[in-house]
Amino acid sequence: MEKYGAQKTVIELKDWGRELLKQKFYTRLDYVSGFSEFFTFVKYRYLTAIVTSTRRDFMQWIFENTSITNPFAEMGTIDDVTEGKPAPEPYLNMCQRLNVLPEEALVIEDSLLGLRSAAHAGCQTVGITTTMPAARLAETAQCVINHFSELRVFLERKEYCHEMV
Repeated sequence: MEKYGAQKTVIELKDWGRELLKQKFYTRLDYVSGFSEFFTFVKYRYLTAIVTSTRRDFMQWIFENTSITNPFAEMGTIDDVTEGKPAPEPYLNMCQRLNVLPEEALVIEDSLLGLRSAAHAGCQTVGITTTMPAARLAETAQCVINHFSELRVFLERKEYCHEMV
């Protein structure tokens, strides 16, 4: 940091960034369109988990201070692993916690790093276009959707990702 004349450490900059996010999230954070309805459909039919590169304490802050709650059966954060995404460890760790084989897990991701992590772990992958274009997600995902309602249709028909490509 000295090389660039920075006055703050990396840790201080990360903390500052989290505080800025908290200010924005406090009034503006909500679920992605269609997620609530989709989750209502899956929560009693499948084991559910969130695997995030975010720290556990920040996720807890989100759940306690915004309209977002934690509907998942399990939560894996960067604090649970030694190597984060795109390494396979985050998803392998969660599969082990859920007692599920990776090839039985269906991972819905909006980031390339997350898709790579899940794919390297051996999970089925679905990219959702909430943060980037379908063409970019398709580089790694087995299938790509634009809205959670699309995935629900396939799950209701008991079709799987390889049939969505």
